[in-house]
Amino acid sequence: MSKNRAEKTGNGWKAEVIPTGASDDGYQIWLDVLGDLDDDSPVPRIVVECIVAQVKIAREARSAIELDGAVVQDSKNNAIAHPAINIELLASRHISDLCKKWC
Repeated sequence: MSKNRAEKTGNGWKAEVIPTGASDDGYQIWLDVLGDLDDDSPVPRIVVECIVAQVKIAREARSAIELDGAVVQDSKNNAIAHPAINIELLASRHISDLCKKWC
């Protein structure tokens, strides 16, 4: 499947549509997100791209948390919650908000 082949049906996008220059992670997320949409979904491409970007951010944040642990040390050696927890939370909320409105 070509990463750059576009097919549009109605207002929706088939899984073969992917932004040019997407990383392998971005490509897989794109396919995962579009796998949850019908081919004739009215979701605009920009919304799908935003969802994909937020999923990637959330996954990267989760990976950092799993690698470093939920509690890390700040510059003064104080134990604090990993900053990626908030990043993951905000990305998840953004995904949820977009999905509630469009999916």
